[in-house]
Amino acid sequence: MQRFWTTSLFRSTPIPRMRLFTLMVLFVFLLASKASAQNRSEQVLSMANGIQFEGLLAEIPQYNESAFGLNPYVGGNQIVVIDDGLRQVFISHYNIGKVADSLRNEIKFDIPQRPFSGDQGFGILQFAGPFNEFGHREFAVVERSGSRRKNKTYVQGITQITPRYCKVQTLMGGTPPNRRWDMSLSTTTIPKHILRSLLLNRIGSEDITVNDYFDIADFFRQARDFEQARNEYIEIGRNFPDQKERIRENRIELDQLIGRQVLGEIETRIKAGQTRLGSAFAEAKNKQDLAPDILARFQKIQEDEAARQSNLKHTRQKVIDLVKKIRDLNNDQMDVVNRFLGELETELSYDNLSRLDAYLLTAEDAGTPDKQNLAKAISGWLLGSNNATANLAVVESMFPARDLALEYLQTETSDLRRQQILAELKELEAGSPKYLDALLKNAKPVEAADLDNYDASEPIEFFVEMPGTVKKPDPWRFRCIAHLPPEYNPYRKYPMIITLADGGRTPLENFLNVWVGSHNKNLSSKLNLAVRNGSAMRHGYIVVAVDWRAGFQVNYNYSPREHRTVTDALYQALRKFSVDQDRVFLAGHGTGADAAYDIGMAHPEHFAGVVGYSGQMGKYTDHYITNKHVNLPMYCVLGEKDFAGRKSFKLIANRWLKSKFLNELTLIHYKGRPKEYFPEDLPAAFDWMKGQSRRWPGGPGFEFECRVLRDCDSYFWFFELDGIPAQNNVEPVMFTRTKKYTEITIAGKISAQNTFRLRPTNTTNIKNKSTLWLSPEYFDFSKRLVVLGRSPQKLDVTPSSKTLLDDVLRRGDTLHPYWAGVELVSGDWVPVDAE
Repeated sequence: MQRFWTTSLFRSTPIPRMRLFTLMVLFVFLLASKASAQNRSEQVLSMANGIQFEGLLAEIPQYNESAFGLNPYVGGNQIVVIDDGLRQVFISHYNIGKVADSLRNEIKFDIPQRPFSGDQGFGILQFAGPFNEFGHREFAVVERSGSRRKNKTYVQGITQITPRYCKVQTLMGGTPPNRRWDMSLSTTTIPKHILRSLLLNRIGSEDITVNDYFDIADFFRQARDFEQARNEYIEIGRNFPDQKERIRENRIELDQLIGRQVLGEIETRIKAGQTRLGSAFAEAKNKQDLAPDILARFQKIQEDEAARQSNLKHTRQKVIDLVKKIRDLNNDQMDVVNRFLGELETELSYDNLSRLDAYLLTAEDAGTPDKQNLAKAISGWLLGSNNATANLAVVESMFPARDLALEYLQTETSDLRRQQILAELKELEAGSPKYLDALLKNAKPVEAADLDNYDASEPIEFFVEMPGTVKKPDPWRFRCIAHLPPEYNPYRKYPMIITLADGGRTPLENFLNVWVGSHNKNLSSKLNLAVRNGSAMRHGYIVVAVDWRAGFQVNYNYSPREHRTVTDALYQALRKFSVDQDRVFLAGHGTGADAAYDIGMAHPEHFAGVVGYSGQMGKYTDHYITNKHVNLPMYCVLGEKDFAGRKSFKLIANRWLKSKFLNELTLIHYKGRPKEYFPEDLPAAFDWMKGQSRRWPGGPGFEFECRVLRDCDSYFWFFELDGIPAQNNVEPVMFTRTKKYTEITIAGKISAQNTFRLRPTNTTNIKNKSTLWLSPEYFDFSKRLVVLGRSPQKLDVTPSSKTLLDDVLRRGDTLHPYWAGVELVSGDWVPVDAE
């Protein structure tokens, strides 16, 4: 029974007869709902973004951090819960696409144990020991008894095994008073020899049948541990020679499952740009006895790789042959051609081959002059096929323009040299914002990391510097470490995870390795690749771990320094690595998740989503939850018994999960679990990330409205304040969670083509500088800018190479750079860096 009903039913004040009758009816209704829930079947819920969840579905009227073991409540409720036995997933019904019946039919084994059936236990996890052959382990927690805390160690036992999860319960015995710690653990986290021992021990010696052993093989097959299932069939064959035909049939079916599993892994690798690795897996797989459709898919993978290599050679040779045909190139043109051929020889790959599409479309047309074809090839290589031009005179200036732009963006370039570069760019036809934008989008990273000695055994290291203080004037240095996916290519754009360490002394490498896994020395040396085994590497993600902690800082302090450490680490990573800047995710564990939630909500324009494990919402996030962030998605994982974490989510869960206009939230409870890191959740997290992309202005209709309380939170997408008024700036040390503050609202809306409505404007008491940033993605520079307000203003704005380069220098974002800006000066909007 849920708490919001029990508190009404059992209060001590007299209840009017009619109200009592109504409550009794509701009570009987809920009991019937609970009884019927036991007979409900699982369903598959598809979300609007394509992600699926499978389990028992229920609706609840509100998220209550005190409720334990939620029961279904049928009614017009916006919060949907999916219980799959291992976890409960909370989503908004506004995000549901469709619901269908589940076809899942899992085998389950009850393990004879003596579970304790008393009161629930609550506390902080200290350690969980390994399971022994009887399925027992020690489980230590710190429990609160009144105002005191005490350490308590329990013995837990596995009481049920399924292919996806195992039920674990406190066992009878031990030092009283006992508490009930019932939880679900992913089957993948329990050693297979322990599982096998428990499954064998449950078979009675008198009633043993061969079917009992086939059940064990079926279990491992459903758990997708096909190698162990194969071993079980081999063992059955030794002990039951008369089952040869049945074993053969099961082995044939198992081989097809293994083949499909290997194919899935290969296709995942190839989709992530790891074609050599995928092809190596395809060649190594024993394909004997595979079904024709599976063999055909393997054959297609190998044929596709051969076709890719052939296509690269053919295209490179086609360009070389074209150059040989042209006899009347001047010296400057020959320099451009030779440089182009040099890059083509060393850097042409399947990831950038499409840049030559415009050239290849006209290459066979006898009516197209060779010089025009050459211009299309070179300009497509530098600008992308969509921006290719047939004007060889313009193409001549593209390499010099790219060189100058990259020099401008180097951090060690002096201000004086940057002024000279701008003057030189003005003399080049390709030095305009239109060409610079395309050149930078297609160039390698501005300050590409040195990868000559990178073999994935050790991470790539860099540092973020923060200004010192009066007491400690020396700059603070914060360490960042990164790993790149196998076959990393600077011409391919990769999604990236910025992960934040938990507080305390845990090494930064631990938080990086959660995502990237261990170094595969054998595969690395065999294929001459840098290979790690983790989920991020399989899916082709760059992962950067940021040590935001000052010394051994334990708690996140919600400070501007911490914000700047993380955003500066992001900017540096964008400069060093080839990143899909629309698919950058901010993640964290423990207090690192606290930081990720706060920084993500304060700077949503940087991220495709936020992923947090065992973190808490706090302080500023409580005030920011009603901000219209243009839907910053969040994926938040907690233990069901992490009541501090659950309590911190009450406001945001009930706001976001009930609203169709605020942000997308996926909130997950692992059943019966305390505060942990939940590494078994990573496959589900990557499924979630697969469907997310950064929201970016595209034209009329885009809007945001954000209330802020800190000076470091004063920019959102195209609108920026140079600080906020002192009376509205609430320092972290002065913050009281329950106090009401006068927030300043920063809002922007593209209400029509080239028409913006901004808040605050010159009609407010804001004295600090305001800047509106403009991009051709949502602004037509051939028309006038209109800024609405009490006194609407119109003005002409011209794209600026300096504005574009300074913006990339500042933010590292080459995918969405701003071409121009206008500032509010003495009540009037005036262009920034007008040329």
